[in-house]
Formats: sequence, structure tokens, C-alpha cells
Amino acid sequence: MRRYPAFLDGEAGAYGVTFPGMPGIVAMGETMDDALLNAEEALGDYVTETERDGVRVAKASPIEHVSPPEGSTVVAISLKEPPPCRRCPTSPAAVRCATL
Repeated sequence: MRRYPAFLDGEAGAYGVTFPGMPGIVAMGETMDDALLNAEEALGDYVTETERDGVRVAKASPIEHVSPPEGSTVVAISLKEPPPCRRCPTSPAAVRCATL
């Protein structure tokens, strides 16, 4: 399982997560837990779509090499690999379930 550094910021009722080096990936939540779960989903969607377009996703930076903006905290978001499709169990992740 790969883990990507992200920045968590906000206040009670309005938390946000962004990913350094991955513009456009943003997740929100009313609680920190909601924001982190939404960030995990947003990261997974980004990776799936990027790989489906034939583009390789950048390797995750080590979390200790990332400096958060003022007011943010560095967190690690796990990228859950999708399970193989029953129709195409040997296909790469980028095309899994594309035949369904």
C-alpha cells in the first residue's frame, strides 16, 4: 500500500485536505476523520483516472521531506489498490474493470 503526504487544515465543521504536487485533488469534511476518508477516496479516484489516461502517477514523496503551509498539518493518506476484476484478474490496475 502506498502512502502519499497531504496537508490537513481547517477548523471544527470545515476541514480540508490537499496533496502537494497534485493540483486539483482536494477533499473536505465536517470532521477531521471525514476529511481524511474523503481524501483517501479522492486520491484513489485521481490515480485510477490518471492511469486510465496512460499517465504514470508520481511516486509518493517521503513524509519527512514535505513542509506544510502555516496552519496545516502533514498527514499520510493511504492509496488502496483496487481489487482485480473477476473478468480480467491479470490486467494492470489502470484497466481493471474497464471491460464491465
